[in-house]
Amino acid sequence: MFERLFGHTEEEQLEYLQIRVIVTVFCIVGAVLGPALGIPNVSAALAAIIIFVWGWGAVKGLFGITAISAIFSGNLVVGILLFIFYIFVAYIVGLFCMALGIGRYIYLKIIMSKR
Repeated sequence: MFERLFGHTEEEQLEYLQIRVIVTVFCIVGAVLGPALGIPNVSAALAAIIIFVWGWGAVKGLFGITAISAIFSGNLVVGILLFIFYIFVAYIVGLFCMALGIGRYIYLKIIMSKR
């Protein structure tokens, strides 16, 4: 399962997950500290990271869409409804992939440090 989501080898997986985990941790820290510092809507950035960094690739693989424009190619109203549905599914799948990705990243860092 990890090979399909993050890459074929452990080195590819670590490279794929490195930047995503760093950006996600940065957004989580911002979502926690943002309201305390008076910066609004930092949690919206975290939701965007979950949707587009972690979830959108899985949704593309799940439903077979290759571009956002493919959603809007027919009827505009149906395209907007499909886009909202895809965003919702991408958020849910993104939460799952984010949890798996962060766990796998920690595991790979531990494995690589023992070598």
